[in-house]
Amino acid sequence: MSQRNFSFSSSVACLARIPAMVLSLLAFIYTIQAQTNDDCSMCHGDESLTRTLDNGRTISLCVTSDTLAGSRHAALRCVECHADLKGFDDFPHPERLKPVDCALCHEQAGREFAHGGHAGGVSCAACHGSHHVLSVRDAKSPVSPARINSTCAQCHNRLHSPNRGRTAIYESYDVGLHGRHPVAGGAGGPDCVTCHGTHTIASERQLADDLERQCISCHADVAQEFRSSVHSAINEGRANSHCYECHGEHRSRAPSDTTLRVLNESPAEATCGSCHAESVARYNQSLHAYALAEGSPRAPRCESCHGAHNIRRVADPLSPVARANQVKTCATCHSQIGITLDPDIRMPRSFENYAESTHGKRLQQGNAEVPVCTDCHGGHAIRAGSDPTSTIHPKRIDEMCGRCHEREQAQYRQSIHYRALMFGIYDSPTCTGCHGEHSQLSPNDPDSRVNRNHQAHETCGRCHNNPAIIRKYGLSPDVVTTYEDSYHGLAVRAQSRRSAVCADCHEAHAIRTVRDSLSTIHPQNVTTTCRQCHPRADAKFAQSYTHSALQPRVGGINYWIARIYWILLVAIIGGMLVHNLIILNWHMIQARKRQEAGPKIVRFDTHQLIQHMALTISFILLAVTGFALRYPDAWWVRGLSDLGMNEPARRIVHRGMALLLIACSIYHVVYLFLTRRGREEFRAIAPVKRDVGDFADTVKFHLNLSRKTPEYARYDYSQKAEYWALIWGTIAMIVTGFILWFPAQLSPYLPSWAITASQTIHLYEAWLATLAIVVWHFFFVIFHPEEYPMSWTWLTGKMNLEHVKHRHHRWYRALIESEAERHAVADKARDDRPSPSDQ
Repeated sequence: MSQRNFSFSSSVACLARIPAMVLSLLAFIYTIQAQTNDDCSMCHGDESLTRTLDNGRTISLCVTSDTLAGSRHAALRCVECHADLKGFDDFPHPERLKPVDCALCHEQAGREFAHGGHAGGVSCAACHGSHHVLSVRDAKSPVSPARINSTCAQCHNRLHSPNRGRTAIYESYDVGLHGRHPVAGGAGGPDCVTCHGTHTIASERQLADDLERQCISCHADVAQEFRSSVHSAINEGRANSHCYECHGEHRSRAPSDTTLRVLNESPAEATCGSCHAESVARYNQSLHAYALAEGSPRAPRCESCHGAHNIRRVADPLSPVARANQVKTCATCHSQIGITLDPDIRMPRSFENYAESTHGKRLQQGNAEVPVCTDCHGGHAIRAGSDPTSTIHPKRIDEMCGRCHEREQAQYRQSIHYRALMFGIYDSPTCTGCHGEHSQLSPNDPDSRVNRNHQAHETCGRCHNNPAIIRKYGLSPDVVTTYEDSYHGLAVRAQSRRSAVCADCHEAHAIRTVRDSLSTIHPQNVTTTCRQCHPRADAKFAQSYTHSALQPRVGGINYWIARIYWILLVAIIGGMLVHNLIILNWHMIQARKRQEAGPKIVRFDTHQLIQHMALTISFILLAVTGFALRYPDAWWVRGLSDLGMNEPARRIVHRGMALLLIACSIYHVVYLFLTRRGREEFRAIAPVKRDVGDFADTVKFHLNLSRKTPEYARYDYSQKAEYWALIWGTIAMIVTGFILWFPAQLSPYLPSWAITASQTIHLYEAWLATLAIVVWHFFFVIFHPEEYPMSWTWLTGKMNLEHVKHRHHRWYRALIESEAERHAVADKARDDRPSPSDQ
């Protein structure tokens, strides 16, 4: 049973092998008869084998065994690709063969290729090569990441030319953001197949949706912004509006790319201008376009104001150019932060000034009807004020303001200011000339330039008190100063709201000349003008107040009155001064007699008197010449200049007195430490703890809080404080003065702030020293009731002993004790001498 079953199984297995054996035999027979690669090499191994194409170009048909050996298809026979030659034995074969169908093996790639942009126009061999086909991972492959761009460029640089709105031919990819990314070291930078795909080959005309999705795959955040843009609704049958409609097809560059300027391309023309040609044309006439052409890194472009991807309609409240947001948008450049970053051109603080103005405040309160930037400057064609076509040109400013202020514009056009402006006199004021460009405030605002308190000096005075304009046009001089010296002007300066200002008499906008019969100051109208404040005014009253009447012109009654009073001032006040000096001199002489009466002691020796005199002379002349440099417009400085003490002379005197001060300081140091008297003076002037108690006793006694009379030593606390302040001040003034004298020589050895710090210290130390002398020193030596009219000690060096007893009682006791001790020693010495009888 088992043997029978084994035989049956064996028989079945043998029968099953028969078809396989037949097929193997047929395959062997086919292999023997089929063409081999060697058969093809018999002809195609010849390097001279060529073919001439229809376009006249000659190509080589040589395919060597070495070429095939390195290919991915090395294991295949030629007829595997050239399938129409299978079984062909009548060589040579026809010249034109069927195209190689790679899809027979590469089915997925074939399906993708059939739907792509290359279908029907480009063969697989055009990119991968015909016989030496390498792996994509092979760096030598024409479709490897390192070489794919150059492979695509072989055709696309030759076939394609710029289209509408495009930047250049496709070779410009190398200078684009994507092309430069790998060069800059960015791994994985996008290449041709990253965006267009490998076989599908998405293009603008075919599979545009796929191309857009490739952009979004890297720029997802940008796509999110773009969905809120007005452009997102313009799909043209695509998923999104083309990214490269704005960025370019291959020269994709960021808005900040400086090559746009290097290549003299307007980004507006290259992108937005393709659709918004009219707006771009106006932009190209603007200051912004000029700044861009000049290479300014902060020059605004379309995206600077409208945004880059989330561009909204002007009516959209979220749009950066909506009325409520427009000022903030302009402020990104025209603000304190923006203008300080521009290294070349300093623009006005437009935003800050506008924000503080009446317009700006109302806008912040939600009033969208107030003027914003574009209402005055325009939207795209923003021109300079010097451009005759500009909305802010002097001849057109009234038109701009008149859109809202019609009545004021009509009045202004009746004025002499408007007439002069139309004659080309641009010094004539316009609306902004009086009200300001951006900081327009209500006349009732105390900070307004046309407020009553500022009108004469700051507004009208800008022209009518300007010597250059007065001289240029022959205007009446001193009209502002005579007004400010009048009752009206003085009352206004005292914050009077009823006193007349310029606009009350001359009107605010319809300002006419005195010869104009419609003028408010014409002889037939001036009385009516005065009656606005003075109801009983008549013609004589009106004539009593004019600008010319206040000016003491030669020959007029005011001139002679002024001359007479000048004579009276000199004669009367001068006589009073001489009279009082005579009386003061008598009292000074009497004071000296009192101070010299009775016994005296030496307060200052000859050395101290010389030092004090040198210090006095140098200090006074240093203060006068130094403050004259700091305050050159002071009346006394102008008086010095009239006397010949001009700045060159004062400079010589100042430096000479500085040398005298240094010499005096050295003299003082030598005196203190190298002479016995000097050492005694130093010990006497040194601060001690008792000085604090003396100060407290002095204050209590003069406030009637104590009846204890203060008792001082040789030098009291006030004299010690002044002396040591003088020492400190002299050192500070010498050091800083030396730095300011030789700044160029010393600056290499000093910190950068040393020179400016020396200027500050020198000025304020001079003020401190001068005020200390006037307030402190002069009080104790001149104005103190016990010294008035003056202590003569600084000239004679001597002090009355009685005054010492009263003023410096501790010193007086020390002197008495010293004198008693000296007498006791003398008496003892005399007693110790032997008498003649003893001898």
